[in-house]
Amino acid sequence: MAFGTIRADVIQGTNTSIDLGVAGRFDFAGNLFPDADNTRDLGSPSFRWGNIYTGDLHLANDRGDWTVVEESEYLSLRNNKTGKTFRFLMEEVDS
Repeated sequence: MAFGTIRADVIQGTNTSIDLGVAGRFDFAGNLFPDADNTRDLGSPSFRWGNIYTGDLHLANDRGDWTVVEESEYLSLRNNKTGKTFRFLMEEVDS
């Protein structure tokens, strides 16, 4: 089994870092939050995650606020600032 390393900041009055080795699957109960809004990344341009499995996808920054919703027959994009919903127009590709 391969071993990986999780690097985390320990915040208890000091800004000390520790390395936590994890073998195999890493499970936790609860949510994972950054220490401040829009300050941490999941992956990087050089180290990307392979796949993302999620329900609806919520995107927000200082310019926009959108939600990608998986409908039964199509994908929709909701502008959370205006309340308007748009359907993705998709064309089937012959494989």
